[in-house]
Amino acid sequence: MGLYKRLLGFLKPHIFIFLIGFLFIGITTLTDGISLSMLIPLADKVLGGKEIIIDKELPNILESLIGYINTMSRLKLLNIMGASILILVFLKGLSHYGQQYFMQNLGSRVIRDIRIRMFEKYHSLSLDFFNKRKTGDLISRIIYDPSTIQNTVSNTLTDLIFQTLRAIMFSIIVFTINFKLSLLIFLLAPFIALPIIHIGRVLRKVSRWTQEKMSDISSTLYETISGVRIIKIFNMQNYEINKFRDYNQRFFKLKLKSVKRVAAISPISEFFGTVGAVAILVIGGRQVISGTLSFGIFLFYLGSLLSLVRPINRLARIHGVNQKALAAAERIFYILDMQSTIKENPAANVLEKYNKDIVYADVYLSYDDKKTYVLKNINFRVKKGQIVALVGPTGSGKSSLINLLPRFYDPSEGKILIDGKDIRDYTLHSLRDKISMVTQEVILFNDTIKANIGYGSGNISEEEITSAAKTAFAHGFISSMPYGYNTVVGDRGIRLSGGEKQRIAIARAIIKKAPILILDEATSHLDAESTIIVQKAIDKLIVNKTVFVIAHRLSTVKNADKILVINEGHIIQEGTHSSLLNQGGLYEKLYSLQFKDIPEEKINECMD
Repeated sequence: MGLYKRLLGFLKPHIFIFLIGFLFIGITTLTDGISLSMLIPLADKVLGGKEIIIDKELPNILESLIGYINTMSRLKLLNIMGASILILVFLKGLSHYGQQYFMQNLGSRVIRDIRIRMFEKYHSLSLDFFNKRKTGDLISRIIYDPSTIQNTVSNTLTDLIFQTLRAIMFSIIVFTINFKLSLLIFLLAPFIALPIIHIGRVLRKVSRWTQEKMSDISSTLYETISGVRIIKIFNMQNYEINKFRDYNQRFFKLKLKSVKRVAAISPISEFFGTVGAVAILVIGGRQVISGTLSFGIFLFYLGSLLSLVRPINRLARIHGVNQKALAAAERIFYILDMQSTIKENPAANVLEKYNKDIVYADVYLSYDDKKTYVLKNINFRVKKGQIVALVGPTGSGKSSLINLLPRFYDPSEGKILIDGKDIRDYTLHSLRDKISMVTQEVILFNDTIKANIGYGSGNISEEEITSAAKTAFAHGFISSMPYGYNTVVGDRGIRLSGGEKQRIAIARAIIKKAPILILDEATSHLDAESTIIVQKAIDKLIVNKTVFVIAHRLSTVKNADKILVINEGHIIQEGTHSSLLNQGGLYEKLYSLQFKDIPEEKINECMD
């Protein structure tokens, strides 16, 4: 119940729309009751030519109305009823349109708000959250789960209110006409409610499993579409098809379980409802035959009771649908309740200007609670304007060390200082505003070249974008394109070569004008010609900047002011290129592997 209340909390900003929809639902319910009550004068007075008789004390207003109808001529009453029916049908149609429009409007707004909240939450979470989850699952939670809830808010909530009002109205009618008989019928309610509650509990579990299987399908789709080249070159189409078929079959089976249980709700409630109706037919029919109840009143009572069966039946089905929605809501609130491991200090100051140095002081990093450190006892200082290169075997901790600087992660122990102050005491926005990054895998968005170069830099003029592109040696190939800077690069920049993407990324870093630059070996995946061009662009980019270079090609770090050799999370050597070669050790071995002909036993020694 708490989860459902929390879900309905999304209605608060749109309470006015909800109240208008509720008003139209009330009018629709009222017209249903009045329409059914016309059976009484139609059957007794107009068609039967008899007075309306009910062996029951009624409120004065109803007694007066029945008395007035009994004194009217049959023809006059028929004309009044004809006009009344037209008015009622018009009002019912108008109110039905109103309730549908405003409740659908409400549902669409709620789902829009949920998706925005989830998207905002995604961007507030730290990288460790994304590293532990499938991309397809995160997409499923923001696309499919809210869609499941939309039906609940738009249709099911409408039905819940409408059918509840109908149930209340017709319950009042039947209890007013014959209290004891109606009470007897309502004793059948537990036989309807108990199996439905049990089915609802099972449905919620099945629905949660169904959403998880949909996440598997989404993940598989994302991976196979983004990796289609690898799939084709390795002839893995059949494997991926079979994997998708397996996930799809599991989803189908769970969906079938859900359908079977939802389908069982209606016959159960309808059977016991019919038992009650038959009892009414027999007992009430005897009263009509004995003359203590007019035929019109009996028809009205029987019609009201049968009309009561439908809302009860619908409410039973709504319970099942709501359980599906609650399963989706659990997944949504799981995300919304997630807390980022990177916390903004409430008293944080703005990093106005970077003036002096960056210091790593006794830094340790663990990605889990088991204290399996990927970085251990990291200590070094970089002065403003220096170039520091990080080298070492794959998996040694180079990227982890760099990822701490913009606070993608926080150290498990120790601290990082900029100008003598812990970076956790600066606002995240101002810290990251001082850092640019160019990585091996260039991330470009499916937008124009101009938008990608100016990404994150606010209102940048076309002259500034062109100037940055020229500095990055990108203006030439951009100008040769049919739409120039307005050319759309495609998903992840698929319409550009690797070297072209790197030069756009460099132009983007130039535009940002950040004093600290991170280069994650921006030339490692390029051919010789592209490498030369990109390296020239990088040489222009790094002027007057503090630069961190993750180097796989050691030729790129010869001119670094400081080289840190990292192995198994430790800094094992530190110095310039020439001093490290003279020291020997891991750096000399790595350099030799790349640039010298060495004996096979020497290579094996370095690989151990």
